[in-house]
Amino acid sequence: MINPVLSNFRVEFGENFFPDIATKKYDNFLFHKNYPFKTLRDYFYETIQEISIPGINLNTIAAVGLNNVGNFGNDFNASTVNKNYPGTSPINEIVDGITINITFRNTILNWMYCYEILYRYYNRNRTIKDFYIQLIMKDSAEIDMINFSLSDCFISTMPGLSFSYIQSFSESLTFDVSFTFNKFDVKFLIPEFNSKKVII
Repeated sequence: MINPVLSNFRVEFGENFFPDIATKKYDNFLFHKNYPFKTLRDYFYETIQEISIPGINLNTIAAVGLNNVGNFGNDFNASTVNKNYPGTSPINEIVDGITINITFRNTILNWMYCYEILYRYYNRNRTIKDFYIQLIMKDSAEIDMINFSLSDCFISTMPGLSFSYIQSFSESLTFDVSFTFNKFDVKFLIPEFNSKKVII
């Protein structure tokens, strides 16, 4: 379980990921089962185990054969030098991939819900809209420091289920779900503190 106190990392799905038409029966099931989490939203967050987000890979443009005027390096014997500059590419081409992977503890219920959301999204009569995902990183004092905001997301990859009776002991299995996004924003949330000089 991703515990904000222990991992200092919080995941938030947009409202479109938890529409009433999909969550009502799950909420009703958890309520009547007298489960510690009474809503599907809380239950779903509790099963998140691990998250991996893409990095940034800036493409470069090489300018070759520039005149050596002593500003590009220490090799003054060369008559020309090469220099690299940052390229101009759309943000989706700079980010290493357009998906994030979330690992869930397999409790069947969360697999069912992800499958239903995927099915409702790709169904001809689409009843699920794109949603956003926010990944918030905290410091050791539980202060929000970084906010990764992913917009226009949808489930793009889900694993199949596997059943086995040959395990020597019962263990909690996990499954990975890939979410594709169309916009990637990063905000640094380092707080500013009001400081006043007090003259005594």
